[in-house]
Amino acid sequence: MPCWACKWKLCYARTARGTARWFRLESIRNLSPESRVIRPILGFAILCTLGVACAPEKPSEVEANVTRTKPGSSDEQGQAAVAIVNGEVITLGEFERRINGLAPFARARYATTERKQEYLANVVQFEVLADEAEKRGYGQDPAVLHAMKEVMVRQMLNDQLRERVSMREIDEAAVEQRYRANASEFAQPEQRRAAVIVLDSESEAASLRERFESREHDSREARVQDFRLLAHRHSTDRLTAENGGDAGLLRPNESEPARAQLSRVAFALAEVGELSEPYAIEGGWQLTMIIEKRPGQVRSLDEASREIRAQLFEEKRQAARGEFIEELMRSAKVETFHSALEKLESPPQALPQRFEKIPNLPVRNMPTAAPQGAD
Repeated sequence: MPCWACKWKLCYARTARGTARWFRLESIRNLSPESRVIRPILGFAILCTLGVACAPEKPSEVEANVTRTKPGSSDEQGQAAVAIVNGEVITLGEFERRINGLAPFARARYATTERKQEYLANVVQFEVLADEAEKRGYGQDPAVLHAMKEVMVRQMLNDQLRERVSMREIDEAAVEQRYRANASEFAQPEQRRAAVIVLDSESEAASLRERFESREHDSREARVQDFRLLAHRHSTDRLTAENGGDAGLLRPNESEPARAQLSRVAFALAEVGELSEPYAIEGGWQLTMIIEKRPGQVRSLDEASREIRAQLFEEKRQAARGEFIEELMRSAKVETFHSALEKLESPPQALPQRFEKIPNLPVRNMPTAAPQGAD
């Protein structure tokens, strides 16, 4: 069963309507109109700062536009209230939109009346916590205000990019041009799977190889199985020995030095079941056998089209983002004082020991609430 924090965060942290509950104190009435526009997103910023429980799912467009109503509001006339928290009404229609706004797999969990009651109980719990946070002045906390700015910037950029860039702008000609110009990226080179036996000395490796080659094997498959059995019994590299010497798939141009050496040996062998001569490696001597060959493949334009389209779309978004920021920077009045930075002390290289193990916040371990007002 999901933890309490997961469920109320999923329920409220992702909605502009829910986050507006963080700022309904009397002092809110004195805020400027500009401040009243931005405060619905500040609650979400608070939750991002606290980092409560697991990451939420992406909010739906329907849920993002949900608004809270006052008792008696004409907007939700005729809809029954499912809860009233400190005078604030949560209507049936509002609750239904919340459920429908969840990701499909999450929505399926709340199919029964009992689970809906559990969901509602956690909504109520969050409302109570939100009211208390308001009373304690968390809306003016510097960390919360900074997080609010981050959320505003992220939302503004998303909106701007949505207006400036569309997937429809990427036509088939652009996709094909990218494919032709970068054909090597869509070619899968031949791969080979190798099995290895690592021994302490050259003489041990040579002796084991001679003993292996003196045996009779009816097929390549029999040679491979026999070699892997020897690897399991005799190899000093227990990491690969436990898996019959299997060192994994290799490409022609491996970058890691040990893998690069193994790749050169593996691609020098012609067929599956062929065994290398002993060769030196770091810490010992090694025998290598090819146990599988996978031919190279080239993805067609149709197969690569979706990936290329996504790449082009992201490139256009990044270009549009840069242009938008440059436009703002040209019109902004900015002064920087680099000399002031010299007064800052260098940050510590590592966290103090007392911060190495930070305990869970109490809110993470709160129990699941019992349904309120259950019939």
